[in-house]
Amino acid sequence: AFHRIVWETSGNQRLLHMAEMLMGQVRLLISTSAEVEGRLPASMAEHEGILSDVERGDVDSAERHMRDHVRNAGTALLAYLGAELSLPGGDGQAPEDT
Repeated sequence: AFHRIVWETSGNQRLLHMAEMLMGQVRLLISTSAEVEGRLPASMAEHEGILSDVERGDVDSAERHMRDHVRNAGTALLAYLGAELSLPGGDGQAPEDT
């Protein structure tokens, strides 16, 4: 809901259209990166910082915080995927019959 509100209130119809097309991927990113320990509270704090910037009208800070938020979510996703790949059978290969 947070992301949708940001997109809708931006007044940028192209952004909203692109975001709606990508929403499924964004949901996947959110749900998988949230599996990384500590990511959910960190994400909430990032959202609060972005919202505070927007409320103050500090566009530069909001952009910086948004870029950090996306980068942090991507890093968490990579950590999650790396952990999944390191589990037995997590190499993308079918398990061998024994």
